[in-house]
This record gives sequence, structure tokens and C-alpha cells, in this order.
Amino acid sequence: MNNVQKVAKSGIKKPNLDKSAMEILARINNHEKAPIKSQKIQNKTQALKPKKALNLRPDDSSKNTKPKDSTDEKIELLNQADESEENISFYQLLLVFLVIFIALVVLLPKVYISNQIYYLSKEVSQLNSKKDVLLEEKSLLNSKIEEISYKQQILPMVEQR
Repeated sequence: MNNVQKVAKSGIKKPNLDKSAMEILARINNHEKAPIKSQKIQNKTQALKPKKALNLRPDDSSKNTKPKDSTDEKIELLNQADESEENISFYQLLLVFLVIFIALVVLLPKVYISNQIYYLSKEVSQLNSKKDVLLEEKSLLNSKIEEISYKQQILPMVEQR
């Protein structure tokens, strides 16, 4: 039995209330009827159960009412909004441009320097990789030189024998 059914059984007529007011009425009725220990148990079990949305239908009397704002009131509000509208002064506009200029003066050099650092580090990385390749070639050429020098030293000895 959900809260709305409890309120209906208690004999309280349903006034034009929203969901939260109906839930408050149901809670008041629950507190009057149930002992304290069972309320604690119910609260613990209700915390574990998913809450269901209450289905309350609006009364038919609310459908027949006129909208709150008529066209005359809307026109009046629009006229008031036009009268209270203020333009931006020259000094405010100048202040905005000054702030934008200062932001550009501060940020553009930072962006330029960051880009230059990126491209220079990219070049340094390429040069380091070329250096590593050249060092490998140097060690390979040194080994070939040693091999050739060894052969030149041994060949004359072998020919002498």
C-alpha cells in the first residue's frame, strides 16, 4: 500500500496538492498510527526499495483558468524592458578592448615561444638520432680499419716465410 492509498483511506480529501505535500500528509498519518520500532524497520526497508513515482492527476478546474499573462501584460513588460535597456558607454568599450589587448600582449609571446621551443626540440632530437647513426658508422669503420691494418701486418710476415 503506497502513501497515496494510505491518505485516501484515512478520509482526508485530496486538495489540489503537489507530490511532496501528499507525501508529507502520508508521513504524518503513518507517524500517528505506527509504533516507533516498526517505523524504524519500515524506514530501513524503504531505503533498500526503489522509490515509486506518485501518479497524481491534476484537477479539471485548473484547465478552465486563463493563462496568467495576457497579451496586454506581455506588451507592457516588453515596453518596460525596452525602456530600461542601457547602452554600453565609450569608456566601458574602451576598457574591454584594453583588457583584450593586454591579454593578447601577454599570451601571444608565450604561444610563439612555446612553438619555437617545440620546433627546436624536434630539430635537436633529429640531430641526436643522426649523431647516434654516425657514431655507429664510426665504430664500424674503425673495426674495418683494424681488420685491414691487421691483414697488412700479417701478409708481409706470411710472404717472408
